[in-house]
Amino acid sequence: MSVVQAQRHSTDEPARRAELAASLLKTTIGMRRVLLWASLVSSIAVAYAPAVKRVGRSPSAAEIAQFWVARSSARNLFDGPPNEVAARPQVDARYTVLKRDPRGFSITYRVRDERANEWNVKLDEGLSLR
Repeated sequence: MSVVQAQRHSTDEPARRAELAASLLKTTIGMRRVLLWASLVSSIAVAYAPAVKRVGRSPSAAEIAQFWVARSSARNLFDGPPNEVAARPQVDARYTVLKRDPRGFSITYRVRDERANEWNVKLDEGLSLR
């Protein structure tokens, strides 16, 4: 590279930077226009959306009370409702995997224990049966 070419190359650098800055400014202005129009259209759509109307009658206080269950120390959310007849899964038993369902948030396994009881098993995220 000659001295003249080196000088020309060094003088082109500011022009190239200015061109790059102008291009970036055009892109930024274009993005701002797109965001402005999108927010304007969204605001209009929300402002003119039809109001949500109740269908049917309002529930009575007795109907709402059906959804409330008072806390009780007798409730066991791990084992479920007390039932002397129903079998409980054994922690140390050997289980056979019948079906694996990977759909949903966590993988579900259909398993059978040594006493021929079938269970649905859901594992915490990151765990799996091997």
